[in-house]
Amino acid sequence: MNILEFDKYNLKILTVSKYHKYFNVIRNRLKKYFLMVLSIIFFIIFPSTSFAQTDSTYNDEEYCKNLEPFNYKLGVEVTTIGDIDTKTGSYELIFWLTIVSDEIDFTRCPPPTEWDFTNGYVKSMSGQFTETNFHKVLIHAIFFDEFDFREYPFEQIDLSIHFEPYYPLTSENVSFSANEEFTGLTIASGHVPGYNVGEISMEITETELAWGSFPHLQTVIPLTNEPGMVFLKKIFPVLILAGFGYSTFFMSPKILQDRITILGAVFVGSIFFHAVILLGEIPPIGYLTIADKVMITVYSIFTLTLLSVLLQQRYINSTELNNNNFTVTDAKNIDKKLIKATPIIAGIIFALLLFI
Repeated sequence: MNILEFDKYNLKILTVSKYHKYFNVIRNRLKKYFLMVLSIIFFIIFPSTSFAQTDSTYNDEEYCKNLEPFNYKLGVEVTTIGDIDTKTGSYELIFWLTIVSDEIDFTRCPPPTEWDFTNGYVKSMSGQFTETNFHKVLIHAIFFDEFDFREYPFEQIDLSIHFEPYYPLTSENVSFSANEEFTGLTIASGHVPGYNVGEISMEITETELAWGSFPHLQTVIPLTNEPGMVFLKKIFPVLILAGFGYSTFFMSPKILQDRITILGAVFVGSIFFHAVILLGEIPPIGYLTIADKVMITVYSIFTLTLLSVLLQQRYINSTELNNNNFTVTDAKNIDKKLIKATPIIAGIIFALLLFI
């Protein structure tokens, strides 16, 4: 290779190197400017959005604070009444809890998502829906209460729902009012098997606790039985047994053994019906029910019929030992007296028991 060719070759290398240097400079400057522009866009857009959210949150808090105490118009629509265990006092309910307010925007001040059900616990919540002045949620819960069986078997069972807000929401922040428009039953059949469902009632009170006072809503769902069917199924059989016992007064004094047999059979049947059928439906309680009072009255009838047999048997034995003259007429006179006295005595006993 000669000198001229080498110079030409070197010249080309130098020229390319020079342009490459300029290209790198321009590229670095563009990259720098791009990063600056991107940074400016980031700090303009994102901080402004963050500040807007903070300002919106602040405005909602101020809006909600100015509306306190909130007044919630509450409604309870019962859709399902499940198992009722009268022995434990537990029952299952599915109901819609509806909250309405003309003043509160629930999209800005949402109502509590959880409530303190003071006589039960929630199994599940679903179907929650919220609009500006309307909030609705479906609640499935188990409740417990002490039923009053003094009128059993004609008793009324009250299924109650007690609930209030959780702390720190107290009466200073929240108040309740009843909403009858969204309160009632949506059960398709309109009744529960074995019971007739009455009109739902609501009562608003105040609960005073050491850490504050709380608004309290009590919803009561009354359940009753058909009186006619209750009488035929649970009272009439006992009266039949009592009638069999009372009928022994009209049997001949000559067949006292047969009378004792009948009295023993109906007496055992009455005890079985009382212990298994009647007492088997209710828990152990410390007071008398209507059924207990009826059964005690029936036992008094059996006692008087048995007394008639025992008196006649005593006089017969006395006649055999002392040669006394105790005739069939005397035995019939004992029956006649007790025939009149038994209803009166039984009525007095039942009347006295009604006041216990």
